[in-house]
Amino acid sequence: MAPARPGGRVLLLLWAAARLCWGRTDTWYNDYGSDIRQTVGIASSTSQISMFRCVQHCAIFAKCYAVNYNRQTQECETLQLTRGRNPVPSPTPASGWKHLAAMSYLDDPCSYDPCEPASVCLTYSRRPGDPVRTRRRLYTCSSHWYLINKRAQGHTNCSFSQLINVDFGSYDVVGWDPKTMYYADMMNHCNGAYYTCLGLISKAVDSQQWFKTETHLTQTWKTPTFEKGTVFFVGDCN
Repeated sequence: MAPARPGGRVLLLLWAAARLCWGRTDTWYNDYGSDIRQTVGIASSTSQISMFRCVQHCAIFAKCYAVNYNRQTQECETLQLTRGRNPVPSPTPASGWKHLAAMSYLDDPCSYDPCEPASVCLTYSRRPGDPVRTRRRLYTCSSHWYLINKRAQGHTNCSFSQLINVDFGSYDVVGWDPKTMYYADMMNHCNGAYYTCLGLISKAVDSQQWFKTETHLTQTWKTPTFEKGTVFFVGDCN
């Protein structure tokens, strides 16, 4: 069974923080809707405060990427990324709460420096056929030697590109059996203790996924092959 995924319509650019004389300014927030709350990474909690003031609080702090706000209790929670945690889990149902994330984080979560110094942050977009409708970009971390070297050369814009209807044989991560899971949940394991990856073969949104230790960028003699419905995520830095 595929892992549960958040649903519901996303309301874009519903809320903006006021201009401040310090911290980030003109920060737009994406409203994920009512009755949801993010419980991971809560950095502060304030009572008897308006939602407008709540997002102002977030804009002050460089590492604050989102807020939870309860209209009934007027409680505000600011959230910060926890270094090394990748990626942040999706919000969960919670009566009375709203979850709003900064658009700067949604557009480029790597700008919030969520990965350990010895690893590289890579963003990636949702693959074709993904039923989830959200503005949020996703990210994961990897300490693969190829990415570390590219970053050392000054290439810091790192991401997974998608090759559609493409497969890449061999170079499966040793000790990791093909997993039947949602591909974005699979990406959580990219920088695990034994599973440093450079690529991912995704047979379907919530079907079998394979990590790859090498790609055609490091093994230039090997050419990817055609396979309908398969997506090949390839990590690189520019």
